[in-house]
Amino acid sequence: MTMNRIIALMALLTFAAFIGIIAFRVRALDLTIISIIGVGLASWDFWRQLFSRKS
Repeated sequence: MTMNRIIALMALLTFAAFIGIIAFRVRALDLTIISIIGVGLASWDFWRQLFSRKS
């Protein structure tokens, strides 16, 4: 269970780094805003799954 969470966190950080590189290299305002929204939604989903109570 803990290993799955670590792998999921690594995947989230890799995704954020990939999107961050694209957003900061291109330096377009609309791309930066969409990138922040995308990483925010992925982070929210990770956070929600991390603390979900499974029966």
